Amino acid sequence: MSEILFYHTKMLLTHLSGAAILTWAYYFLHLKKVMRSHEVRIWWCFLVAFIGSIGGGTLHVVFTAVSGRIHPIIFILGGAGVALLIYHASRQILHKEDF
Repeated sequence: MSEILFYHTKMLLTHLSGAAILTWAYYFLHLKKVMRSHEVRIWWCFLVAFIGSIGGGTLHVVFTAVSGRIHPIIFILGGAGVALLIYHASRQILHKEDF
């Protein structure tokens, strides 16, 4: 039981750290110059990616617990979900659009 708990905890932490890395990489590569006058709003982008990564990790845990095996599609869906959330957050920041 402890091995299963350790594995799922590791997967959740992987989703969280992956989302953080993607968000900050996107910030430093693309948004840094644009965001100079909107420094507070980058935290919104990070928060959205953080929430999305929790959702992806939770889906992974639920699907694995229900079926008893690992579903690689969850990693793809989780990564795509985080990327989509970062995209929408950046559009809102850059264009002041609603979701």
